[in-house]
Amino acid sequence: MGKNKLQGARRPKSAMPLPRAARAPSRRRTQLTDLPVEVLEQIWSEAPYSTRPISRLLLPMTQANLYRRIDLSSLGRISSLYKAVSDNSPDMAWRVRDLSLDIIQAAARGQPDIEPSAHELNQIRHLLQLLINIEDLQLRGTASLSDIVLDQKFAQDSLRRLQTLELWQRAATPLFGYSRYQHLSLYPELRRLKLESYYKLADPVPSTNAEPVTPESGDVPKVNSTITSLILRGRLSDPSVVDLVAHFDSLISLALRDITPQSNLSPLLESVKNPAELTTLEVCSIATDRFEPVDDALLRFESLETLQLSDEDTFSPATFEVLPKLPLQTIIFECSDISVDLVQDLVRQSETLMSLHLHLPFLDAEEGRTMDDWHLPRWTDLFDLEGARELQDLAIDYSVEICEQLEDALDLEDRFEEILRPKKSEVETANFPLLTATSSAPTDSLSQLPPQVIERIFAYASDLKEPISKVLLAGTNTNLYRAVRLHTYEAAERFCRTIASRPRLGRLVEELFVDFGGSDEDDSDSDAESEASSRAPAPVRANPTHDDLVRLFAALPLLKEVTIKNASRIAGVILSRTVCTRFLRNLEWIDLRESFDSFRSPWDVRAYEHLRHYPELYLLELHSPDKSVASSFILDDDDEDETEPNYELGVLKLRGNLSSTTGVTHLVTHFASIHALTLDDTSIRQDLNSILLCAPDTLSELVILQSRVPQSVLPVDAALARFPHLEELDIPDDMITPFAFETFLRDPLPLTTLHIGCPTLRDETQLSARHLLALLRPGPRKLSALESLEIEIYPGEIGSTLEDHNGVPLVDAQGECQMWPDWALPLWGPRFSLADAEKLEKAAKKAGVELSGSILDAMDVDDAYTREAKRLDQLNGLDEAGRRLFARLILFNATRAF
Repeated sequence: MGKNKLQGARRPKSAMPLPRAARAPSRRRTQLTDLPVEVLEQIWSEAPYSTRPISRLLLPMTQANLYRRIDLSSLGRISSLYKAVSDNSPDMAWRVRDLSLDIIQAAARGQPDIEPSAHELNQIRHLLQLLINIEDLQLRGTASLSDIVLDQKFAQDSLRRLQTLELWQRAATPLFGYSRYQHLSLYPELRRLKLESYYKLADPVPSTNAEPVTPESGDVPKVNSTITSLILRGRLSDPSVVDLVAHFDSLISLALRDITPQSNLSPLLESVKNPAELTTLEVCSIATDRFEPVDDALLRFESLETLQLSDEDTFSPATFEVLPKLPLQTIIFECSDISVDLVQDLVRQSETLMSLHLHLPFLDAEEGRTMDDWHLPRWTDLFDLEGARELQDLAIDYSVEICEQLEDALDLEDRFEEILRPKKSEVETANFPLLTATSSAPTDSLSQLPPQVIERIFAYASDLKEPISKVLLAGTNTNLYRAVRLHTYEAAERFCRTIASRPRLGRLVEELFVDFGGSDEDDSDSDAESEASSRAPAPVRANPTHDDLVRLFAALPLLKEVTIKNASRIAGVILSRTVCTRFLRNLEWIDLRESFDSFRSPWDVRAYEHLRHYPELYLLELHSPDKSVASSFILDDDDEDETEPNYELGVLKLRGNLSSTTGVTHLVTHFASIHALTLDDTSIRQDLNSILLCAPDTLSELVILQSRVPQSVLPVDAALARFPHLEELDIPDDMITPFAFETFLRDPLPLTTLHIGCPTLRDETQLSARHLLALLRPGPRKLSALESLEIEIYPGEIGSTLEDHNGVPLVDAQGECQMWPDWALPLWGPRFSLADAEKLEKAAKKAGVELSGSILDAMDVDDAYTREAKRLDQLNGLDEAGRRLFARLILFNATRAF
């Protein structure tokens, strides 16, 4: 047989596979792409922000998910989306489910809101008509933008699947007039409506006596029976809001978030037409001075299941008597503090309660790697650790779910106590020497130090409140009682009893802070704090009595600092003849805030006559509310007696309506030896000349503040000339003129620190940069002793850059690159420009004077704006390919810098 010719040759490739041995059939696993389209769409709907395709077969699903929610923050982007929907991708329209249009101007203060043109409004209208599947729509801008969806003809033909509508609008335009929303019932699927108003400083406060807005035709709109959820945020005390709530008669959920200074939401709750249908209610007061209780109005809602009360002003002890009468299943308290005893009673008395949520900021805690790193909950007098543990046990007994925040806080406390507890092996080791002959030798090395050294060690450990050793218990108590804070009369009474039973603890107290107004925050020079000063004073309690308070101060011989806020009885005791003449020999600092309702006048000099008997007192700070409350409290002095001057006090700080009160001049005159004076005038028309003319000419520090912008101000040039020894001066620009710079601010004045506020905010001022330069440059008006110059102007704000948007610029309708609208430029003026600021910086450096303040921030913002503008000009000169290359270069440089 001949040799096979194919032997040893390479096999040819064939399109048909060669036969192989038969295998058992394997079961193929189901792939994601095998699922029906409806199932895939449901999966993608659960991941709303998934944009990366995981398979080419699933690319359409990813694109559909990508366009399901669109957020547009400029008119240019809205125009681009309109072109894409109408011209390039008509099939995109049916994919959009959620749409947000935000054209609110976020630029510098004082600039007007963006008002879309008629052409742009037409584009937005047509865009909304093309997006037929929108379910959630948010419109943020002027009233003309909201009027599109509120138009009757538009509502009849468009947005047939709309379920949620949110309107965010300037408060200066009518938002809560019910006649605007009479056509919302034409949207067949609309169930949720949210109306929110934002404010600017120039917006007037709506009058509470305004008449309700009625339709122009005079016909009352029909009641809306389709909206079931309504959310309102703004100044809700306007009468038109009552009619708006009554307009919707099928409400199941209602949220009221009021920012009115004097808030009263009871009329709104009483205007709900069908209270038996309401199951969810939220009541919130934001930055209000006073909130009227809504306890009686809550009883109308017989089917209420969920209730949220935000801010402690929205509820009172009477509220906890009303809540058990409602069929509530979920209660949410969001506040800074709350009484744990009232919460415990609520859990016991409520028969339907299933879930209780407490959002309390002091419960925030974090575990640390070492004991110094632990951040334990900051328990208060109203909500202490013991009460929290009892509440946890009650919740378990009554099958009520407690929020995780409280559970985590208590769990962290348990773990921290476990760390403090010594291990068994350590205890056995520590006890071992007790069995030997030297068992009396101390085993705690720290306790062998002298008491003075131990006290100094604990003084540096100010946050240590738990004993680390029985031997060091005295040192721990010293640290614990060094600074005492009392926020309720009950806490003050307990503190009095503790000191009475253990007098030695009174010798440990050096600082005492009393605030019965519900806030433990330190005072600040802000408008919010000024508005909060008009709150009603805390109710007077019988305990602790006047004698109890006198005995308390008698038992605090080492007390150095006292701060009293909203506690007029305690303020009266510390100013009384008995306490001033006999006790508190080491008192150095008295700060009285809004605690004057027991005096005939906050500035009555007779109230402070006995302060001269405090031998160490050097600082007195008085904060008076705008409207003082008179009382029948009788001072020790007779009305006809003249007070003796006080030559002991060194620092005096006053805040309130100083210009409109004659008593302030007598008070300043009474303290004849002060070297530092701070005046914070909240009057509408400010004239401090009469006060400064009464101040002693030995002043070395003068601070004049403006917590509120006044309507008119009189300069104090003539009064400043009385203080030849002034070393520190802090003064607003509208209270000093160029005349003072030429006559007073010059050698031989020993001024070392000068703070000038906002020299460009008011056009009528004649103050300019040349007057400040004269203080630094050689000449007759140079201040030789000047060491620090602080200048405050509006610094602006650095906005978005190309790096923030991956190198993609903001393009207008003409295709030109432009700055992002969140840039805010400094308010330079003709008398104080950027060039003047640069000259001032060079002159200060040459003169060896430290230049500080927001003027430096303003220069940085201006420099950043110039650099960004140059880059955008370069982009405008490039074509599309050049722009893409430029963007890649920016991202490359940003990556290298990172």
